[in-house]
Amino acid sequence: PWGEPPAGFAVKVLARGSGRAARAGQLVVVQYTAAVWNDRRVFETTWPRPKAFTMGDGSVVKAWDAALAGVPAGSRVLMIVPPPHGYGAAGHPTHGIRGGDTLVYVVDLIAAYLTGRACGFRRLRL
Repeated sequence: PWGEPPAGFAVKVLARGSGRAARAGQLVVVQYTAAVWNDRRVFETTWPRPKAFTMGDGSVVKAWDAALAGVPAGSRVLMIVPPPHGYGAAGHPTHGIRGGDTLVYVVDLIAAYLTGRACGFRRLRL
């Protein structure tokens, strides 16, 4: 990143895959590198250990759910995430992210798996 960050949330699919499209309720597996826009400091990377999370469960910054929805597995996505869509005014002190920091993510969407909820199953009481 260089210059002033964009005012809003920005997403660009850098390479489009051909796998299952990610959607809410699915377990997705990603590899990513994350940096702070202002100082270009990488604060987190999952190489070589991928991260898995369920889309829409709140376990990642909310920008991820919006950016990855409908994106097919095998894709690489660039996200520029302003504070309201990232860690907000509080930041994330553990990672050295201050409130007001814009974040940059490059995410490889490795896989999107259907889970019980995404398949349409419902829990039954026995």
